Amino acid sequence: GMIGGQVIDIQAQSGSSAMDLHTLELMHIKKTGALIRAAAEGSAILCGATLPQQTEAREFGQKLGLAFQIRDDLIEVDEGKLEGWSYPGTVGLQEAKSYLEKITNRCLQIADGWGARAEVLRNLVQFNHRRNS
Repeated sequence: GMIGGQVIDIQAQSGSSAMDLHTLELMHIKKTGALIRAAAEGSAILCGATLPQQTEAREFGQKLGLAFQIRDDLIEVDEGKLEGWSYPGTVGLQEAKSYLEKITNRCLQIADGWGARAEVLRNLVQFNHRRNS
């Protein structure tokens, strides 16, 4: 999947394929989302989590990967770089910010279900939401 995500990225950057929201999200799910999802889901499995907990960990990792990429794109806009294959370039600046907020809130909602043990994960999600680099 990661190679497929990279192919989408290269095609978008070369201008050989159009980038819509679905394609952009698929690219990030296969790349950054897959890396973070593997860490979250793998940790859940190693900790003896139930299947529903593993599913939540998978969703958490995938959503955090998307949130990371959206935040990266927003930082680039702040630096004066607006690319067509970015979230702001695809859906607009305000929609990208709104989407980041929605995904961040979902990550926090999942982590809240894990109680006090997940404080470090909540901090990670909040750090990503406000980071500037």
